[in-house]
Formats: sequence, structure tokens, C-alpha cells
Amino acid sequence: MKSLLVLALSSAFASAASAQVVTYPSTVGGQPNASFQSGASFQQGTVVSGPTTPGIVTSATTTMRSSLPWYQKLTDQREHDFGVVARASKQVHVFEFVNNSGADLFLNQVKTSCGCTKPQILTQHVKINEKARVQATFDTLKFFGKRGATLSVSMQKAGPVSEYAEVQFAVKGTIRRDVVLSPGQFEFQNVNVSESSQRTAKLWYAGKPDWKIIDVKSTNPNLSVALKELGRDTSLGKVNYELTVTLGDKQPAGQFNDNLTIVTNDPATTGMPVEVNGTVNTVINVSPIALGVVSQGQKIAKRLIIRSPEPISIDQIEASSSKIKFKPSEGKKTLHILSYTFDTTEPTDVNETITIVSTGAKSRKTKVSFSAQVVPSTQVVRPASNEAKDTKLSKAN
Repeated sequence: MKSLLVLALSSAFASAASAQVVTYPSTVGGQPNASFQSGASFQQGTVVSGPTTPGIVTSATTTMRSSLPWYQKLTDQREHDFGVVARASKQVHVFEFVNNSGADLFLNQVKTSCGCTKPQILTQHVKINEKARVQATFDTLKFFGKRGATLSVSMQKAGPVSEYAEVQFAVKGTIRRDVVLSPGQFEFQNVNVSESSQRTAKLWYAGKPDWKIIDVKSTNPNLSVALKELGRDTSLGKVNYELTVTLGDKQPAGQFNDNLTIVTNDPATTGMPVEVNGTVNTVINVSPIALGVVSQGQKIAKRLIIRSPEPISIDQIEASSSKIKFKPSEGKKTLHILSYTFDTTEPTDVNETITIVSTGAKSRKTKVSFSAQVVPSTQVVRPASNEAKDTKLSKAN
């Protein structure tokens, strides 16, 4: 009998081991959670599955996923590895997830388990189907070696009865103490469009005497890097480099955030990422001219508004079509209002690019599209009320 009991218990444990188990936080909104398995060794919110066929999603897995609490369905992307990074380099990652909870979310607070990572909530109020953003900044100046942190985000789901939950994100990385980069990133702020710009940083290494940088890769084709070895002391295993990053004049206007990867002959790492970001400003802000369909003979006299962050003078306006005429604007200013006319005496289609030549800190050309379709004028149909009046008058006469 005792042997049979042992056998039955063993079978039960084997069945439980192959089953899919979900554990939940021990508290929800400060209240005990009845679903929490006391004494379980699983991490909170972790889904543990039994043996399955690789690459095949079972119906049991789908069912288990649909039965998860709303806060566990927000995202599966909860981990980020910064990789191996240089000391003092800027390392930032933003966790994003769509609010699919069916109600507005409020991200109230975020805590970190390690001072090596500074967390920040970027979107406190997240409406339905909008993106929530939580930022993690790796402190590569005060810390070194293998580091990791768990970010715990406390959130509230709006509704007749508020629901509270906590979602955790994890980051990790290895901060090298033998490689130092200063400044820790390449920032291109307030660069004018159609202009190239350069930024420089220094890199120091202390360790192996034959250590060297063999390549610097970029995620942005408009970024190029020039590498210069400034000095090497093989007896001490020290070398320092100068990295000059050039942002080309083809970079479009707006904000950008890219990465460089410093590749070395060190087999311990495949590359060290370095952030490159900035803002490219439009020197001239002007909207395209689209007149649409206009009637033949219709008078067209309009204004074109040109704005600039710096005082500029409008030196010339080049248009291949003789039907477009601009009146000049005098003086250097940040706002120009140009009056122009368009000749509609004959049917035509106009699709061309107007070039505005301006001078500020330097001379530059800005392209503006112009489109219009002139169609033959049609006979105007008089309203019925007027026709009735004319009929009465003719009968009276």
C-alpha cells in the first residue's frame, strides 16, 4: 500500500511538472492576491511552460495567454541588454508598449533595484491604443563591470473601480573600466539643413599593448567617422584615439537618434555602442503651393509666408513658368510675406519647383513645389428663382 501511495504521488508531481503554470504578484493594489502561490520560487509575473515542440504555439499556450491579467498582456518586450559599453558613454533605452488594456492608464511611479540605472516615466497618462514610454539610463560613469537593474512601474487602470498593478522591466550590461570615452555621445544640436557639421570625442584605453580600433560602423548613412590614433605606449599598454564624426548635408530636417559601433581587435566584445543624436533645423520654413483646379480667367493673387529662425533676405525667386510672378520683399527679417500672381488666361497644367534664394549667415537655396490646373470656364447657371422672375417679366411684356 505504501509503495502504491508513493507511486501515485510521483505521478501527480510529474503531471504538475509538465503543466503550464502562471504565478501572479502576491499583492494587487496593496491587497492580497488569491492567485499567488505562497512559497513558489517563480519570479512574479513569469509564465512557466512545460515541454513543448520548438516553434509550435500550442492551443494551451494561447489559452494561457488570454487568461493572463491585463497588465501582463501589455508587452512581452521587458528586457534590454546594453551590451559591452565604454565607461562614461551615454547609454539610454526607452521601453515602449501600447495600452491595450481597454481603459486609460496612469503610470504613477517607477523604482529601480540598482543605482546603476536611472528610470524615468516619459508618458504618465496613456490613452487607449497610445504608446507608453519608460526610459532607462545606464550610469556608466559611477559604475563598471557587469550591472543590471529591475525597473518596477506602478500603474493605475482607470474605470468605475480603479485597478492597480506593477510591471517590471530589466536592463543589463557590462561597463568597461579600461575604455573611457569623452564626451560620452555625439550631439548635433541646432544644425541647419543642407549644412554639414562635425563633432569630436576622445577615447582612452589601458590594457593590452596591441589593442586597437579596427572599424567604426554607423546606422545612419549620413554619418561618417574619421579615426586618428593620438598616442600609444606599448610598455604601459595605453593608447588614445580621436574620433571625428561628420553629419552630412543630406540629413533631413527634424530630430534623429542613431548609434555608432566601435569595433576593436578585442575578442571579448563584438563592438561598443555610442549614441549619436541631434536636431536639424529648417533655415526656411515654407509650405508648398497647391492651388488645385481654377477656372480660366479667374484672378489669382495670393501670399507666400516664409519663416526663418535667423534674419534672412530674399535675394531671388526662380520660376521656370512665366505665369508666376512674385513681388520682392525688402530687408533682412525672420518673416517674409511675398505677394504673387498667377496668370490664368489660358487652360494649362503647372507642376514645377520654385527656388527661393536667400542670404542669412550664409547663402542657400530652398525648393518649393507649385501646382495648379487651369480649366476652361463654364457657363454660369442662374438660380431657379431668378429664372422664374425672368419668365414672369417676359410674359408681362
